[in-house]
Amino acid sequence: MLRALGSQSPATNVQESASGLAASLELTPGNPNPFTSRTTLRLNLPEASYVTASIYDLAGRPVRRLLDGNLPAQERILVWDGRDDAAREVPSSVYFVRVTSAGDALSRRLVLVR
Repeated sequence: MLRALGSQSPATNVQESASGLAASLELTPGNPNPFTSRTTLRLNLPEASYVTASIYDLAGRPVRRLLDGNLPAQERILVWDGRDDAAREVPSSVYFVRVTSAGDALSRRLVLVR
């Protein structure tokens, strides 16, 4: 598919900048979702900023921190292997990934099936 720079993407409705990065923070849904052992998300940072990405359970308790630090503007791949910060497998359930960057926040639902 060809797309002119500066146009709107029909799939995401996010405007792209001339650099190919989204004009705003973008987080794709997990793939696959539901998942059994790992899921992958794409994070597009439009500008360098401090970024956090964490997994939470249904009660809002933190399960795993995926990112925490200053990052340049770029696309990143986030992978969650269904484990907590202590490397223990978590049970089947619905989880949420939350990403914050430069005052923006996005979240996606993830379904883990063991």
